[in-house]
Amino acid sequence: MDDVDIELDEMELVAAAAGYYYYNCISKQPSRGVQSKGSGFMSELLNGPEDVCRDMLRMDKHVFQKLCDVLRQRGLLRDTSGVSIEEQLAIFLSIVGHSERNRVIQERFQHSGETISRHFNNVLKAIKSLAREFLQPPPLTTPPEILKSNRLYPYFKNCIGVIDGLHIPAHVPAKDQARFRNKKGYLSQNVLAACTFDLQFIFVYPGWEGSAVDSRVLRAVLDDPDQNFPPIPEGKYYLVDMGYFNSEGFVAPFEGARYRLQEYKDTKGYCHSSMCDSQFHST
Repeated sequence: MDDVDIELDEMELVAAAAGYYYYNCISKQPSRGVQSKGSGFMSELLNGPEDVCRDMLRMDKHVFQKLCDVLRQRGLLRDTSGVSIEEQLAIFLSIVGHSERNRVIQERFQHSGETISRHFNNVLKAIKSLAREFLQPPPLTTPPEILKSNRLYPYFKNCIGVIDGLHIPAHVPAKDQARFRNKKGYLSQNVLAACTFDLQFIFVYPGWEGSAVDSRVLRAVLDDPDQNFPPIPEGKYYLVDMGYFNSEGFVAPFEGARYRLQEYKDTKGYCHSSMCDSQFHST
């Protein structure tokens, strides 16, 4: 952020990656927005139409309320004299869901930059503490999305998920910009994400420079036991794209086998955007 530092370099959480992915890859509807500011903004947001809350916070209203209840009941956050837990979480989601600057959030919520920064980091730490509870290993049974598809079953019956890299724009000092500049020319973090066929995140690993290739990031995860990557059961595997190598537990496309996205719409958007122009593994 421009005038108050926010600890985005420690984003070991699903919310930042999933929020940015949802905003850029799934939700393309224009935001209707909320006109009020400060306490009026929260009132209009929580008492208004469902789609307004979804547009502004990238989260359904009932999910937002349930997450607030969890954070409150477990003592991970507390209401302050001027900022409720609901508003703290809304500040956090507004930043990670829309990549908003601190000054924009100051104006919207009518708080100082220091207050915005403090509550952002408090919510960040609270969400991180829930990560291992919410990020569960994939089931060992064949996913229904595969089982019910004549095109995918039985060829992918042992596939338990997909892995790909997600580039999230990053603000870094000038001395580090060369390392964070990706092949498309903008500064980013390369975030490794694994999810199941029903779009549930299994694992998120942020922080790598945008210039780092996907295979290098995956290797770093597998070589570091502290990252707690879910063990891959014998005979099971993840699908990966051409940015990775075929290895035990990871199946990449074969060269020469063309893949067309239109033919695989029954995977519910599961294929990552980087796979759309790649080739599809057919065994």
